[in-house]
Amino acid sequence: MTLQADQWQRLETLFEQALAQPEGERAAWVASAVGEDTTLRAQLEALIAADAGDGIIDRAVARAAHRLLRESSSGAESVVLGRRFGPYRLVRELGRGGMGRVYLAERDDEQYRGQVAIKLLPSSASAGLQERFRTERQVQADLQHPGIARLLDAGTSEEGEAYLVLEYVDGKPIDVYCREQRLSVAARLRLVAELCDAVQFAHRNLVVHRDIKPSNVLVTADGAPKLLDFGIAKLIDPDRANALALHQTAELSRILTLEAASPEQLRGEPATTATDVYALGALLYRLLTGRGAHSAEATDPVTLSRAILVSEPQRPSLAVLAPLPADCDAGDRADNGERADNGNVSALAEAGEDAIHLAAQLRTTPEKLSRALRGDLDTILLKALRKEPARRYASAAELADDLGRHLQRRPVLARGDSASYLLRRFLARHSKAVAGTAIAVVAMIGLVGFYTAELASERDRAQREAQRAEAVSAFLTDLFEGATPERNLGELVSARELLDLGAARIEQELASEPAVQAELMRVIGSAYAALGLVDPATDLLEQALAVRENLGGPADVLLGDVLYALGNLRASQGRYEEATALLSRALATRSALRGDVHHDIVTTHLGFAALHEAQLAFDDAETHIEAAEAVLAALPSPDPELVISTRLWQAHLDRRRGRLDQSIAGYREAVALRTEVFGADYPATLSNRSSLAQALTDAAHFGEAEEIHSGVLEARRRVLPEGHPAIATTLSSLATVLKFQGRSAEAEPLEAEALAIQRAAHRDDHPQIAVALNNLANLRHDLNDLDGAFALHQESLAMNRRLNGDDHPILAHNYTNLAALEFERGNYTQALALYRRTLALARVGYGDENPFTSHTMHGIGNTLLRL
Repeated sequence: MTLQADQWQRLETLFEQALAQPEGERAAWVASAVGEDTTLRAQLEALIAADAGDGIIDRAVARAAHRLLRESSSGAESVVLGRRFGPYRLVRELGRGGMGRVYLAERDDEQYRGQVAIKLLPSSASAGLQERFRTERQVQADLQHPGIARLLDAGTSEEGEAYLVLEYVDGKPIDVYCREQRLSVAARLRLVAELCDAVQFAHRNLVVHRDIKPSNVLVTADGAPKLLDFGIAKLIDPDRANALALHQTAELSRILTLEAASPEQLRGEPATTATDVYALGALLYRLLTGRGAHSAEATDPVTLSRAILVSEPQRPSLAVLAPLPADCDAGDRADNGERADNGNVSALAEAGEDAIHLAAQLRTTPEKLSRALRGDLDTILLKALRKEPARRYASAAELADDLGRHLQRRPVLARGDSASYLLRRFLARHSKAVAGTAIAVVAMIGLVGFYTAELASERDRAQREAQRAEAVSAFLTDLFEGATPERNLGELVSARELLDLGAARIEQELASEPAVQAELMRVIGSAYAALGLVDPATDLLEQALAVRENLGGPADVLLGDVLYALGNLRASQGRYEEATALLSRALATRSALRGDVHHDIVTTHLGFAALHEAQLAFDDAETHIEAAEAVLAALPSPDPELVISTRLWQAHLDRRRGRLDQSIAGYREAVALRTEVFGADYPATLSNRSSLAQALTDAAHFGEAEEIHSGVLEARRRVLPEGHPAIATTLSSLATVLKFQGRSAEAEPLEAEALAIQRAAHRDDHPQIAVALNNLANLRHDLNDLDGAFALHQESLAMNRRLNGDDHPILAHNYTNLAALEFERGNYTQALALYRRTLALARVGYGDENPFTSHTMHGIGNTLLRL
């Protein structure tokens, strides 16, 4: 049976009233309200059941039915045009929505001429809607801002209809205005930044709009945006908002606009200022791309809801090159929708036509538009549209500020998704991971797969590179097969023996193929370095560079890879000038060949970060970490290993700068992620655990630090070859924790073993030898062996001066320890001179706020008291 208009109107009213009843009393209320009208009762119970459903589909059905109720009841509305409300007479309808209808009205009392907008709520509106209408009246009365339509008056008609008299904005919806005026990207950004100012004003007055969309932002003829319709606004002042709490959620679920809705609104969570930030991002996304942020995935309200809750929006710079989805306005399409009838047009052609048409509206070409959005604007928009409110811009003003920074060509504050967040997303997509156990084997097996993938995905490379890749892959495969027990009479081959075998074969078999020879020298040299075998690593990498440079010809991927590997090795040896030159050449070569967005660019920036951090050049290190993060954010599928590594380098830097809380948090996150993906004994996981323990030591959490270092030492002795430098590093770190707990007698033999390992692993001077000498000297000092401590300190200082020069901040550690020793001996004049030398270097390397600098000042004060 079809319901008549009056029945539809009654059903709508009953639906609103039923939802206001306590759930346990609702069924009885419905039975009483509908009486014997079984049809009306069935319809009402179906709507209530759908609204109460747990799924998005049920709620979407309820919202759709509610819209049908409103549309079907329109015929039952009394004719209001020509009626007077106060001194104003209604002229024509301007629009309608979930909170009533809006009419253009003219002053009709012969006092003066003028036009206003009157928002009218029918007398049949539910109690919830009436309460919200009163809220809107108060909200708009409090918001006096040039970017917000002003409330002029309010009242109730003789028929009981509540109304608001608002400033009439003679303008066009912001998307229509931008399209008709063919505004450039910059002009659209300025327009939204101006709108952000109005939204921020509302937020300062404790009001969240909750429905920012194109139709609620009109732009006047002189280009000024005006924010309208605070009908579902929320008061965020608890004292004013409590009275509305019973009505807000049920009403909002049926009134808000889906495309502008944030994930938390769809989940039924409280709206905050971050909700409006999301809506501003969604609005700007449409203005710059001609489509909604999730339009490509959404064919109906249900799928759109799922997309908003689950899917990440496509980068705007890519979206503008894709065909426009069906939800787009006809003015955005290349041929006003008629193209759908042409079955012979390919998807690529469709995308091209749409892109050209859209770009023309912004006075540019598709390529230039995509380029204009790539980078900063991609990052800004995706930050505003993040699923989690806490990860968006903190305010509308902050969003406007970043838009201004972009327009002024200044660095924006937004960053792409953090390394840890990107990795979590990666893990969600790839739930299974395989962990390796031997560094060298893992590295070389990875190279086999790498070359196979290179052949499959980059077939347009020069033929000589393809042939070289095949030869390298074949060599490594044969090397592994030769190492199996079946080929070695049942004997297992160690990683070191495997590398030695490979190095010998390179010399014997590949002299006639220098390009293949150089690449394999790099691969095996890097594996030696990973095992802590510095001498053979140095020999092979130096040979690889010499062979490649002797080949001549233009720069290629091989040259960049060899330069990078040798640059990292030089940095680990403390040969910083050589490392800087090699890494600079590597970055230039890789950028020229790979472009600026590639995993190789990330690894090179991280190499620079390590180099600068070792030299205490923290600002330079941070610059390269930020560059690595920016490249990772731009990559469609970032390598999870690089994501973690970038996050770790930021934690290292935080620790060196004394930001211990941030450092510890970063290390904990990285350890958890690496353990989950690769396992607890994976070499990189052990390294991360050790770094965490060092930061905990700095923060005086000695018990936890000792427990972690002891576990790492046990694992490293078990999985690494005897004499590996990583074992020495862990011994030294554990000794430091014991020293700080007053257990220097236990620590001294651990540090002595660490020094012996470092001396055996590195030839001549090396930063790790200098560190071990310094640490052992401190322990001898604690044990009252002052002469032994003095000799070790002097050796460490001399080595650091040879490695770094006379004025490097790293020397501050040597000088402060010598100062403490002289103070202990009663040589206060010498101690004061050493402390002052320490302070000068510490201020340069660490700054005045660093705990090390403060400790040095304390030493100076104590010494002066003794003079």
